Amino acid sequence: MFGDPAAIRALARALRRRAEEIRDLADQLAQAAVTVAWEGVAADTMRAAVQSTAGGLRRTAALHDDAADALDRHADGVGLVQDALDAATHAVTHALTAPLTKAWAALS
Repeated sequence: MFGDPAAIRALARALRRRAEEIRDLADQLAQAAVTVAWEGVAADTMRAAVQSTAGGLRRTAALHDDAADALDRHADGVGLVQDALDAATHAVTHALTAPLTKAWAALS
């Protein structure tokens, strides 16, 4: 076995779920910074820093999505290779056993 497409796809789904969790956390963080009852230069600085952090979290979530897409493409490739190997194995088995089957039939 050269890989398990189902297991690879499960990893991709897990990455997508984690990306969604990260996006949700980024949204919660950004919302909390906006709604905090604090005014002044320090408050504005905090809000800007939080928005920057939330943006970083969203970029991280996007990278998780990109990784999940790559895993799905890889799973597709693994499936194609497995299908090709199965077909080749069947062809070789048939090529090797067909003469024996004919010879056995001739002896019977």
